[in-house]
Amino acid sequence: MSEVGLRERKVAESRLRTEHAAIDLCLEHGFAAVTVDMICDAAEISARTFYNYFGTREAALLGDSKPMPSEDAIQAYTARTGASEVEEFATLIAQTFNSADIDRDLVRKRRQLMDISPELATLNFARVTEARGHYADIVSRRVAVVEPSLSAQERTTRAQYIVALTMGAMQVIGRGWLHGHTDMSIQEYLREAFVTIRHITQTLRPTGESTS
Repeated sequence: MSEVGLRERKVAESRLRTEHAAIDLCLEHGFAAVTVDMICDAAEISARTFYNYFGTREAALLGDSKPMPSEDAIQAYTARTGASEVEEFATLIAQTFNSADIDRDLVRKRRQLMDISPELATLNFARVTEARGHYADIVSRRVAVVEPSLSAQERTTRAQYIVALTMGAMQVIGRGWLHGHTDMSIQEYLREAFVTIRHITQTLRPTGESTS
């Protein structure tokens, strides 16, 4: 490994250790009680290094923004067929999550902290809103290919529906995957979840009614 590659790996490991330390401290002492100095002591880094990594205490607690799909992944998603629009987009999100090599334990603890820290959840909401905007742009590209007859406004509305439905489903799927005792990847867990989603979104027929 080159000197540059080794240095980057050490920085990534130090950042990850610092994020774990920050969240662990907040879970133990409460969001308001934890200071940057406490985090630095726990992570064994200097305050200068901390601010080089994150800038603020809240940035360390929230971590990096949601990973966005690569252009190659977007193009593959745009051309893919065979499932509903929601399932296809959920698959893209899951693939992106997998490729980012996310620390599952860190994500689980961060979600736990946001559930008990309204201040942090509010800050995260702004990032989620920004991500939704990026997602809608991506989905609009697919809608333009799948349904070229739609107007620009219709494409925008359709994309917003798809993103809203997908994000709602992914919240439930993500929590189940994070907290379940499973060795499945998020993509495998998603495929199983959509068996249930497809069932409950189909038109229900009274028992005994013919489907012919």
